[in-house]
Amino acid sequence: MEDNSRKVTAYKVQIYDIARDEMRLSRRMATEAGAAKMGGEIISETATPIEAEDLERGEQWTVRDFEPRNG
Repeated sequence: MEDNSRKVTAYKVQIYDIARDEMRLSRRMATEAGAAKMGGEIISETATPIEAEDLERGEQWTVRDFEPRNG
């Protein structure tokens, strides 16, 4: 059987919290392009391959509090 899933690399992202005037960890994971769109910075050592379908529709980030699947 052929595996038609498409993998992308997602990262944890540091974003600026204007209310607290500090950097904080986003509750979403994002691709490099998604992090740039969010105005955040990827944490490169958190690179995680995920299914492209795990990204929000039409976006380059996951839902809040996303947990990558194992295996």
